[in-house]
Amino acid sequence: MAYYSDETINKVMHSVDIADIIGERIPLKRTGVNYMGPCPFHADDSPSLSVVTGEQYYHCFGCGAAGNVFRFLMEYEQMEFTEAVEYIAARSGIELRSETPTGDSSERRRASEEREKIFEINKAAAAYFHYILTKTKEGQVGRFYLDERKISGEVISRFALGYIDHDSVPLSTYLRNKGYPDELIVKAGLAYMSERYGMRDFFRDRVMIPIINKNNRCIGFGGRILAKEKVKGGEGKYKNTPDTDIFKKGENVYALNLARKSRRSGLILCEGYMDVISMHQAGFDNAVAALGTAFTEQQAALLKRFTRDAGVYLAMDSDMAGRTNTIKAIHTLRKAGVPQRVIDMKPYKDPDEFIKAEGADAFQERIDRAQTGRMFEIEVLSDNVNMHDPEQKTIFMHKAAAVIHDIEDVTERSNYIDAVCETYRLDRDVLKRAVSESAGNGDIIREESPGSRPPKADGPGRAEALLVSWMIYDPGLIKELSGIISAGDIADDTCRAVIEELYRQTEENGKAEIAELFNSFMDPESQKRFTGIINSNIRLEDAEKRNEAITDVVKRVKGAAIERRLSDPKDDNELLRLVEEKRKLQNYKYIKREGN
Repeated sequence: MAYYSDETINKVMHSVDIADIIGERIPLKRTGVNYMGPCPFHADDSPSLSVVTGEQYYHCFGCGAAGNVFRFLMEYEQMEFTEAVEYIAARSGIELRSETPTGDSSERRRASEEREKIFEINKAAAAYFHYILTKTKEGQVGRFYLDERKISGEVISRFALGYIDHDSVPLSTYLRNKGYPDELIVKAGLAYMSERYGMRDFFRDRVMIPIINKNNRCIGFGGRILAKEKVKGGEGKYKNTPDTDIFKKGENVYALNLARKSRRSGLILCEGYMDVISMHQAGFDNAVAALGTAFTEQQAALLKRFTRDAGVYLAMDSDMAGRTNTIKAIHTLRKAGVPQRVIDMKPYKDPDEFIKAEGADAFQERIDRAQTGRMFEIEVLSDNVNMHDPEQKTIFMHKAAAVIHDIEDVTERSNYIDAVCETYRLDRDVLKRAVSESAGNGDIIREESPGSRPPKADGPGRAEALLVSWMIYDPGLIKELSGIISAGDIADDTCRAVIEELYRQTEENGKAEIAELFNSFMDPESQKRFTGIINSNIRLEDAEKRNEAITDVVKRVKGAAIERRLSDPKDDNELLRLVEEKRKLQNYKYIKREGN
């Protein structure tokens, strides 16, 4: 893998205006010297993404996403760090040559190489599963299952389907023999360590479905168990790779790598892998699925990038659980600004069953007649309602009115009133009055999604995170506090690493740059913690209150560091020195220096 020095990376980063790169992907509006736009990483009702051009970084006030131009490309385009550097370099006409890592840079390369190895391990695992399914007698069980589902050989190859059983060489053994270390096999989510048996495979006796990201790289697997007794014994019918450095279930969508190339209008969102596979086989190559989790705002934001105005067609199961999931998905998509329509598959349970019974043409007719998300919500409200019962009819009308009330466009709201009255034979004036009197909030199902609140600082002590965030946003503090707070005073690893980098940059370059800090935290966990620090910032405009707050936080951080050392001093001299530091700290008062 190519490696580029910090100097080269910073040169590439500063060769473009971050607002140009982000503005090519989302609409930005200038606000003073900076820009604001809708955040693409969560369902954003109003512009909450700030692009700070002077410092070359972005920050979302809604979900907390933050980073430099490389981080944006990694998150938005699902690029690896090296890919992002090379993309910007090519755009700027900068010729790159691989270099030799030195010092702290080797840690960044190690993290990047580890992620690359996990990609390799997943690719090797997918090839092994596919080989067992298609080339061995042990794979007959998996082939029989897929034959029963009428999945063709061509589709098996297109989706790289596989199988793993108890009689074949365990995957972990196969990967070990290819030279991959146990630690990375476990980190890839393909095995786990047992105290009694050592390393054990995560998947057994399952048809294996590789999960490919939009850049055609295998990031994980879904496994469909075939042994019925195991399902009865408590094992889930489907099992996904646990979250890893390269795979987060709630942030990816199955088969998007194929669906994004479809010439069909919009995307069709299904519940399961096999529904998607069957639909692609029937010619509906715009079908995708969530990954065994509740449909998330991150997934909705991802689909939005590939649907434009065509929106998403929902083809989830038609049973009660499926209808509940459909309504949840409708709300999530609506919040993300994605048009939604629901495909009626009755009397069949799912798309696979429908297509096998009625054929692709009949399914296309159902797509053409798909109803809007709001009309589906109202249909669900009408389930089991006796319209001849005055009380039930009244309750239904008020609930339907609440759904319609949430529509902002006056003309659209009027059209919905007409449609509902025609469908359910209601009096238009009565429903119109109910809509105008409704308080709104007509959601049938409400739940808070993971991305609906800004994340809190994750892990670091509040005082440490707050102090470090002030130093990031106010570089003058770095010089002012360099003789008071040392990196050794910081207990949290990430906060300590940030302060070390701030002091290093200031000493070498006379200043610290926020955009360059993001390049120091490459693995997902440290990125998450660093973003938590960024988000812990509290702006203090009043000079007196600012001085008081900094004084208080410095005392807390330095005091905690002294107490930790006092608990185990090296010798009597250090004990006396620490006692004297503690005494002086009581009288410490921060005063901003002139010129900073």
